[in-house]
Amino acid sequence: VGDDKHWPLFETLQFSADAYTAAFTRELPRYDLRAHVSGLDVPTLLIVGSCDPYRAHMEWLAEHIPNATLCALDGVGHFPYIEAAEQFTQRVAAFVNDRDHAAV
Repeated sequence: VGDDKHWPLFETLQFSADAYTAAFTRELPRYDLRAHVSGLDVPTLLIVGSCDPYRAHMEWLAEHIPNATLCALDGVGHFPYIEAAEQFTQRVAAFVNDRDHAAV
């Protein structure tokens, strides 16, 4: 989202295309844990960018995880911790410091 795609950051990362392809085309489908998320018994913070192509998946998780909190950051894509680092950090800190969650 926006003009800054943070390419310098991604250019410093190194990964194997073969491992990436194997993980996302062969291995990941074997680990479908959706049937188990309703058993999570901890407060759960889900942060997603409003423009993230996977937002619908996060909304599904928020509907099925008991005690989940969904936070969609406006105008943010798939990397909210990079694209909106300050908002991301503030949301995490507020969640962690919330007394309703501290008892768990």
